[in-house]
Amino acid sequence: MNKECVLKCISVNRTNWVLSDGNKTCLARLDKFYSGESFPVVGDNVNVFFNDWNECFITSFCNRKNVLSRIDNGVKQIMASNIDIVFVVSSMNNDFNIAKLERLAIIGNIKSSKLCFVLTKKDLC
Repeated sequence: MNKECVLKCISVNRTNWVLSDGNKTCLARLDKFYSGESFPVVGDNVNVFFNDWNECFITSFCNRKNVLSRIDNGVKQIMASNIDIVFVVSSMNNDFNIAKLERLAIIGNIKSSKLCFVLTKKDLC
């Protein structure tokens, strides 16, 4: 019995994706007919197909509401998608740096998400 559904990508490594429906997780690979221009990232909702042996294959992913990305050697790398809240965590110790927080705020200031600063180790300063 073949089954198709949509699952959330919760972890990615070189060749496998860990997907979840909120209760159970499964390990998935890209379907051999996958034709997307980019690969799914953490946060993506992916369309999957389970074959008769209950192996999970990603066929495509749904539209992203936003992405967290960086530029590496002139190439845009998407690190995560569909983000609701971005937490910027920084220690208030001797390495505390407002300029660094501003840079992280710019990176974390993505469409349709909220930005939250978490400052730690106040008792040590």
